[in-house]
Amino acid sequence: MSGQRIVLGDDGSEGADLAWRWLMLHRWPGWSVDVVTASDTLHAGLIVGNDTALGAWNPPNKRVLAPQSAIGGIRHLTKPGDPRVVLDEWLRLGVVSMEHDEVLLNRAAFVPASGFEEKAFYLGQNLHDHAAAIAHNVVAQQAPMLERCVHYDDVDGEAIASLAQAAEAWGMKALRAVNTKVLDAGAASDSTLGKWRMNFGLYFYAEPMEGPVSTPEAHGDAA
Repeated sequence: MSGQRIVLGDDGSEGADLAWRWLMLHRWPGWSVDVVTASDTLHAGLIVGNDTALGAWNPPNKRVLAPQSAIGGIRHLTKPGDPRVVLDEWLRLGVVSMEHDEVLLNRAAFVPASGFEEKAFYLGQNLHDHAAAIAHNVVAQQAPMLERCVHYDDVDGEAIASLAQAAEAWGMKALRAVNTKVLDAGAASDSTLGKWRMNFGLYFYAEPMEGPVSTPEAHGDAA
């Protein structure tokens, strides 16, 4: 398949079900998904090598794409004795790392450390959604959307690192809480309001100040 590819390891567990639900609650235009199941690691008493090719198969419980995900296609694949096929993809993207034979999650969400296409997707989505929320609040007659920030001038440069860490820690708590709320709500039913797309995000930005400092009255604000 052309375009970007998501690889999901599927062992039929509750964790795999949760990962699939998370995927289906997001939009992935231009992406396809490979659902990979690793079969027995032993074959005729021997460990099957990693050179065994992936093969298409017809699992008893196929994963079904949600229309709102905008994923272009799905393949169900199996590979005897190679559960590392998904791990290798996550290692390539920087989602996880290895330390003393342990797999360490690098981020609380899917944020690849490398991969221009993945970053470009979120760049376009988040710039659009943030600007759209601001425009809605300026021109719309409906209830305003959430769009708030805390900004300060004259912050001690030595405090920036700790402020960034605090913002990430508290912000991730908010993201996880909203994510849990969405998962608890489940897929859209036959509501009269139909299906919607949502985006709740956060960011932290800091840079050295240039020129004269601001007046005391403008040193800090929460908007």
